[in-house]
Amino acid sequence: MSNLEQNVIGLTAKPALVVVDMINAFTDPDCPLGTYCPDVVSANVELLMAFRDRGLPIFFTTVVYDNDQQATVFRHKVPALNVLQRGSHWVSIDAAMGRLESEPLIEKQWPSAFHETGLDTQLRGLGVDW
Repeated sequence: MSNLEQNVIGLTAKPALVVVDMINAFTDPDCPLGTYCPDVVSANVELLMAFRDRGLPIFFTTVVYDNDQQATVFRHKVPALNVLQRGSHWVSIDAAMGRLESEPLIEKQWPSAFHETGLDTQLRGLGVDW
């Protein structure tokens, strides 16, 4: 085992939840990118309920490609990503999440929820600790 010292810090004074890519493309085994993952979906729903019950901010992310010039290397490496076109069923948040209109949807073209999305600015604007 490691000798690395660790401390449990718990939730900060102003937490937010970022639900990353719980989209149909990844939660539906009918998609070439998807898998059957009911435990993952259930765990996310449980976490969402806890944040909603406390009135804490929630953000969702999805991957959306508008043209062939976005994330070209990544898409060349994993061609199945090409199904993630704007307006397709695959880029929609899994219905089990019950996303509310008040919960922002961050569109991205990269694995990071923060790279070129403005999410960090939105979190700072809410005074969220991160």
